Amino acid sequence: QAINPKSLADLKRFQTLDLGAHYVHQIGERSQLKVFNYSMSEGYRFASRHPSGDDTFRQRKRRNFTIARYQTRYDHALVSFSSGFSLSRMHFAVGNLDMQLDQRDLYFSANYAHFWNSWTFKTGLTYDTRQARYEGQLPTFDYARAGHHPSSSIYSMLTARVPEGYVYTKYQPNDYWTFGAGLRKNIPGADQHHYLSYQANVHRRIRLYQTLTASLGRYHQHVLPQGDNPASFYQSDQLALDYRYTRKQRTLTTAIFYKDTQYGAQRSRVYGAEVSASIRWLSKLRTQVSYAYLNATLHEENSRFASPYDLSYFARGSITYQLSPQWTLSAIAQYRQGTHYPPVTDTFLDNELAVYAPQYATPAQTQRLPDYSTVDLSVARVWPLSEEVSMVAFGSINNLLNRQNVRSINYNEDYSASYNELFSQRVLYFGVVLQYR
Repeated sequence: QAINPKSLADLKRFQTLDLGAHYVHQIGERSQLKVFNYSMSEGYRFASRHPSGDDTFRQRKRRNFTIARYQTRYDHALVSFSSGFSLSRMHFAVGNLDMQLDQRDLYFSANYAHFWNSWTFKTGLTYDTRQARYEGQLPTFDYARAGHHPSSSIYSMLTARVPEGYVYTKYQPNDYWTFGAGLRKNIPGADQHHYLSYQANVHRRIRLYQTLTASLGRYHQHVLPQGDNPASFYQSDQLALDYRYTRKQRTLTTAIFYKDTQYGAQRSRVYGAEVSASIRWLSKLRTQVSYAYLNATLHEENSRFASPYDLSYFARGSITYQLSPQWTLSAIAQYRQGTHYPPVTDTFLDNELAVYAPQYATPAQTQRLPDYSTVDLSVARVWPLSEEVSMVAFGSINNLLNRQNVRSINYNEDYSASYNELFSQRVLYFGVVLQYR
């Protein structure tokens, strides 16, 4: 913040500490145990502006998760057991909002795979349980968020347990064709839906340098309700067709896709296309460009309106130059259409609270924010300190051209005037990472 006083003027404080460890143990010639643990603690304070009153947003979060996997290989088979456990606690407050969220997630799976010359068969059981506890104060009225405005107490304990069984098979009769298919069935508990998820794919090598992949599937998910969305069960139908051309140092990929997701009384539909090309020039320079089109809509009853992810264009390009085995220089540029937002169309004065309440445009009357664009630069240097330890020093400049990209629209106290809330402007940062093997 000391070297970016203007760009980070709203950031009052930020601190973070994280640590990861990866352990691998070989047990004989056939078995292996892998364990990964990651711990993180972070906190920040930044200026928050709202028509009903400004304040400082405060947040602290601590999280730890551990993943373990044990596997044993046989001549034509693989048996594995995986588990994961995550704990997190987050506290955030601003104005008359003061919330604490505690989450616990546990995952376990037992898996078996068998391999023939052209066939692969996999099956197993999984168990996923998630628990969240919400406790604190929420604004009684969304338009009255100052510390002295009324708030309501909330306490909620939510749990989702999802045991499932799955089977998957892949068949490759020759070098040109590959077929795959899978099923996943839940073991429903109380108040849970019966469902059967499935997927199928066909991979075709057209020529030596070209491949074509077609896939379809229906997927289901039980999730914990979040925010304004009370839905806890999602069903998604997906279709995709991918083409890839690779020859020497050139790669071209194209994809078209469709996704239809049902959750509660709402439905979202997304279809689009993406094209990407990358070229490696000699051995040190690599360039990549991509362009994507997304048509995303939300449906509720007889209404249809644009989703925040509805983008007619999203372009991205990158250049990476390997100055030497130790030095790497890269640049990334992005340009995309602005997202939708609902403007304020009217207001009324709440005399009891002495604060104005806005009336927003309907979802069908949204407008777009200005286009977003940015250019980022980074440089990295690797120093091997020993056979087991290396140090990576890096420096980056985000938003090199200091573009004023609009994140959202905010208003004065009576909503008679609006102003732009911006994404971060030019920011320079650097650091050092120690890697242990």
